[in-house]
Amino acid sequence: ILKSGSHKAIPIIGSIAAGPGKFAVEEFNGTIADIRELQKEEGRFALKIQGDSMKDAGILDGDLAIIQTQVPVSNGQIGAVLIDDEATLKRVYYEKDRVRLQPENEFYSPIYVERDSFNSRVIGRYIALVRKA
Repeated sequence: ILKSGSHKAIPIIGSIAAGPGKFAVEEFNGTIADIRELQKEEGRFALKIQGDSMKDAGILDGDLAIIQTQVPVSNGQIGAVLIDDEATLKRVYYEKDRVRLQPENEFYSPIYVERDSFNSRVIGRYIALVRKA
């Protein structure tokens, strides 16, 4: 196990809503010691999940979502997305003129974003989860 100061540790840079949007503020909250399956790469970081809109995908309040920047979010994949000044984690579906951000909890409604501006709003693709203790 690597020490948290290691260059291979994944930084935790804030939190992200899995529910209503959460104001996006980048703040350093420590690191996750490198896990063999999650080798640290450029643009990889963790966000603490707040809320339960992704619970049916197994992403729970308090978990850490590992996000990879600078990679596309394909249809049906989960992405971290900015909506105005709020960040949210949702499954992404590309429709004709818009993008649907679909929660994985029947009690939440989808969020729709104009397709033209969507790529500038993608923070990164969800690639893994570290379960809360």
